[in-house]
Amino acid sequence: MHSQRGAQHGCRWFMVHRFTTVLKIIIFSQDILLSHQCDGLFH
Repeated sequence: MHSQRGAQHGCRWFMVHRFTTVLKIIIFSQDILLSHQCDGLFH
């Protein structure tokens, strides 16, 4: 029982960690796209 609960907590932490990592990657890629668009506008 105790180990099962610990495993659930680990899974939840892993999901949250993966979710935030994906969000960071999406935001980072969008920043790159926006900066490229700005470079295209200004040059």
